[in-house]
Amino acid sequence: MVQTGEPSARPQLKFGENMRITVAASQGGRRYMEDRCVVHTERGDHGELLWTFVGVFDGHGGEHASEYVRRHLLMNITKNHKFESDEDEDILEAIRQGFLVTHEQMRHVYEEWPYTASGYPSTAGTTVSCVFIRDGKLYTGHVGDSAIFLGTVENGDLHAQPLTVDHKPESAHEQMRIAKAGGETAVKSGVTRVVWKRPQKGHQTGPLRRNTPIETIPFLSVARSLGDLWSYNEQTNMFIVSPEPDLGIHRLAGNDFCLVLASDGMTNVLSGEAAVSIVFK
Repeated sequence: MVQTGEPSARPQLKFGENMRITVAASQGGRRYMEDRCVVHTERGDHGELLWTFVGVFDGHGGEHASEYVRRHLLMNITKNHKFESDEDEDILEAIRQGFLVTHEQMRHVYEEWPYTASGYPSTAGTTVSCVFIRDGKLYTGHVGDSAIFLGTVENGDLHAQPLTVDHKPESAHEQMRIAKAGGETAVKSGVTRVVWKRPQKGHQTGPLRRNTPIETIPFLSVARSLGDLWSYNEQTNMFIVSPEPDLGIHRLAGNDFCLVLASDGMTNVLSGEAAVSIVFK
């Protein structure tokens, strides 16, 4: 959660001055914590605030993907030469490339992560919802179903403007993309999931062959993530669970007063409006 002062008290907005950032996490009843977050502020030589970065990463299949993204994503974005540009499209491209580079790096390390209980390589992946607050603008990058809401006040009423759209396998757009990548979806226990076509137990090692026994598992309830390297399709040379982020820009106005970044652990039980109302109070 990122919050500025009261909207009515700010005749001219400089988002970043008088800014409070609060982080909360709850493991709930799970055996281990897979969520991660990052907060970073960058200052110039004279202490002036250049930009602030906030990211939320909701891991699944273990904490290794979300922890890897926590440690590497920001660096991979900011070391891209386009991040230093004043052009919006260059900054967004740096964010995009940071996502893809981080995903590609995981391909070289994931075999070091613990195998699954069934003997398969790690299935770890993570959502990413992140924002740079820079020069009066929000630059967002997003894969998965963690959300970003912008809290605003209009005519005395609170509003929560969603800055992300969940990447769910049941959406028509994601269904088309998944099919193009050579994938499928299936419903399990009322939830649409991306299908994992994997070698049957006992046939996990060695290259896949035409006669390799395959089992079809309705597996993942998000359509995009970083990680989930099991979803690579050799025939299409594409990841069925895509690392390609949605990107966005929002120019801040005087009635914008907070940002809420949250995993589905919050958004499944609390609306964006309810969340920004809590912040406002």
